[in-house]
Amino acid sequence: MTAEIARLLDRLHASGKVHGGVEPLAVLFVGGAVRLADPLPPGKGVGADEVHASATAGASAPNGRQHDFECLGQTFALMLGGMERIEELPAAMRAVLARCGASDPATAFRSGNEIAEAIELALTAGEPPANAGRLEAAATSVQKARSVEPPASPVNARRRRPGAGHRSLLLMLCGLLLLGGAAIFLLRPAPQVEAPAGREASGPNVPTPEAVEEKEALEELLAALPDQPLPEEPDRPTAETVLREILENADNRPCQRLEIERNGPDLRLVGRTASASDRASIMARLDTLEEAVDTAIDIDESNRFCNLYDILKRRTAIAWPRLARLYPRRTSHRLSYGEELMIQVQTPAEPSHLIVDYFTADGMVVHLRAAAGGSTRLAPFTEIVVGDPLDGSSLRIGPPSGNEVILVLASTAPLFSAARPPTEKADTYLAALDAALGQTAARPIASTLTIETVPSDN
Repeated sequence: MTAEIARLLDRLHASGKVHGGVEPLAVLFVGGAVRLADPLPPGKGVGADEVHASATAGASAPNGRQHDFECLGQTFALMLGGMERIEELPAAMRAVLARCGASDPATAFRSGNEIAEAIELALTAGEPPANAGRLEAAATSVQKARSVEPPASPVNARRRRPGAGHRSLLLMLCGLLLLGGAAIFLLRPAPQVEAPAGREASGPNVPTPEAVEEKEALEELLAALPDQPLPEEPDRPTAETVLREILENADNRPCQRLEIERNGPDLRLVGRTASASDRASIMARLDTLEEAVDTAIDIDESNRFCNLYDILKRRTAIAWPRLARLYPRRTSHRLSYGEELMIQVQTPAEPSHLIVDYFTADGMVVHLRAAAGGSTRLAPFTEIVVGDPLDGSSLRIGPPSGNEVILVLASTAPLFSAARPPTEKADTYLAALDAALGQTAARPIASTLTIETVPSDN
C-alpha cells in the first residue's frame, strides 16, 4: 500500500498539481482501494503537527514536489511507529525515508514512481519491520474516524508502462505479506505479566482499548481485500497509434491531406483540411493524449487542390514521415516575393525515382524534378536539395500570391516514358498523372508540402 500511495502522488504531479498536505489523515480507503484525499488545513490530521512542522523547517519550496516527497516520507515514518522508531526499521527502508527528505538533487527522489519502486525493492531486500502493519491499520482507523468521507477526486491516468500489471500484482502480494505479519503480531497471545506484589491482576491477557481498535480495523481491511482488489490502470493509446488512426480517417475525408513529421523522438502532424470543423475534430482527438503532439494544419476552404488530393488518395500511399520540407528548415511556411524556393527531399526506405512538382496559385505546375525514362534511381534515405542556386536550378517566389503545394512522388520505376514540359496547366498534368499512376504495378509514395506566398514588405 505504501508504494501505491507514492504512485498516486506521482499521478497528481503528472497533472501539473501538487498536494501540499500529505499526512496520515490524507490516506483513505475508498471502495477497497487506496486514495489520497484533498489537502487538509495544517494541524487537523493525525500526526499533522509533526509533519507540517518538519516540512516547514525543510529547505524545499512550499507546495512543491519535493515538499510532497518530504511529507510522504514523514507520513510513512509516523504510520510505522513514529519518527523516534526509525532506527528499528530495516536499513533499506531507512534509506528510502532518508531519500524522501533529501535536498540534494543528486540523491533526492525525482518522482513518486521512483519512491514506489524503491519501497518495493526495500520490501524484497529483507524482513518487514515488526510494526509495518500499523501503517495499514492506522490509515483505516483514521479514515473511519472522519465524519464525512470526501468524494474521490478523479486522477488523470497516465499511459501504463510495460509490466505495470506485474507490478500491481507484486504490490498486492507485498501488502498482503505486511498485513499478514501485522495480523500475527496483533493476534498472538499476549505475554503473561506477573502482577506486582499485593495487587491482583484484573484478568488474564486483557487487551488495551487501542489494541482492540487496531485488531478490528485490521480484520475489516483483511476481509475486504479478496473481494476488492486494487484496480489496474487501463492501457492508453500511444501518440503514434492515434496519429495513424487520424491518417487513415483522412483518406475518407474530401480535400484533406495529412502527414507526420519526425524530429528525433518528437512527432508533428502537418497538412491541410477543407474546413475548421475537420481541424477541430482532429485537435479534439489529440487532446486525449498525454504526449504533446505539435500541429501545423491549414484550412483551404477554396478546395483548389481537391482534385490533386483525390488522385493521391486513390493512387498513392502516404509517406510516414513526410518526404519534403523547406530548406533551410523553418517553422513558418510563408515565403515572400524574391525568396529562393529550396526544398529538401528524402527518398523512402527503398530505392526510388523522385518527381518534385510545384503547384502555383494561378493553376499552373512547375516540374522542379522530373522522373522520365533515363532518370537515376536514388538509394534509400538519400537527401537532395531541389532548387539549390549552386546547381543552377534556383527558383524565386513571385506573383500571384496565395496557397500553393509542393508534391513529391517516389516510385520504384519511372512514371512517365518522356519528360513533361517545364511548365504546364495543373489540370492537364493531373489527368496525365492519374493515368500514369493507374498503370504502374507498384504503389508510389506521395508527400505534399503546403506553402503560402505573399508580397514582400518592400
